[in-house]
Amino acid sequence: MKRKNKVIVGITGVIGSGKSTAAEFFCSQGYPLVNADRIGHQVLKDNSIKKKLVAEFGNRILENGEINRKKLGNIVFEDKNKLLNLNLIVHPKIIDKIKKKVNKIDASMVFIDAALLLDWNMDKFCDVVILITADETTLINRLNSYRNYSAEQAKSRMKAQDFSKEKADYIITNNSSKEEFYIKLEKILHQIKLDSRDYDGKY
Repeated sequence: MKRKNKVIVGITGVIGSGKSTAAEFFCSQGYPLVNADRIGHQVLKDNSIKKKLVAEFGNRILENGEINRKKLGNIVFEDKNKLLNLNLIVHPKIIDKIKKKVNKIDASMVFIDAALLLDWNMDKFCDVVILITADETTLINRLNSYRNYSAEQAKSRMKAQDFSKEKADYIITNNSSKEEFYIKLEKILHQIKLDSRDYDGKY
């Protein structure tokens, strides 16, 4: 962990892993949180971005004059080239906004909730990276229950992100109850505060 006046902690994990639950937990402990998904919503309302997306994917992604994320997602997650084109349009703007927001926050520790944290190479911006994982069956069941995704839809979204374990400082497996998950998060928060160099990064 780098020594400076503010520790930047990135939280990432595949869809359905519990990444957002982890982010909410740290926020409940009094730490400021920057949510990449919320910033992504803002970016899609940017007129210059909207024009580029319509030019790339057509008016079918619009609903009442705004970008419909579900329609856009259904298009890009079935085609790697389209996903790449989407990323080239929106990701630089999102990354820039995240960094600016984090840098403006006056706190000893700041958390970033971002599914694409590692795809964006933002592990280099963060002092600590927490990766939330779960087994495939658990992820598919959660996505089916909470978002009504089919197994195929769930797998396509899971494969669209980079979750290189070697880039993470802490890896949490979240296959069981929320209570057990919170216990693991409390241990990691304590460990980050201690900045122990002997810890192996796994729970």
